[in-house]
Amino acid sequence: MARNAALAFEREQKQRQRERRKEEAAAVKERDRREKAVAKAQAAIEKAKAEHEKRASTIETGRAALEKRWKGEDARWQKQRKKLEMAVRRARGIATD
Repeated sequence: MARNAALAFEREQKQRQRERRKEEAAAVKERDRREKAVAKAQAAIEKAKAEHEKRASTIETGRAALEKRWKGEDARWQKQRKKLEMAVRRARGIATD
């Protein structure tokens, strides 16, 4: 009877060990899956950030070019306006500088 109890205890102990190994393997598998998911999400963030920076750079280059064109146009307009205002003064007979 003691022998049967010892064998039963040993069987139960082995069963618990198998279950523990199975749970540990499942935990390792889940941790690996989670790490892969995090790495994939991080890679997606980095890719999206690089794309954003590329687009922002293109926009900034365009903005700088537009700003330069605007300043050129404003200077042209100021020069033309002064010339036209001078012509109006001459036509009115007002002394010019």
